[in-house]
Amino acid sequence: AVAQALRLAAHVASCPPASSIHL
Repeated sequence: AVAQALRLAAHVASCPPASSIHL
């Protein structure tokens, strides 16, 4: 669970804010 959350955080950080809104 922790690893999944960390991966999600890294993905959001890598993607631009616009992509975050889509998610």
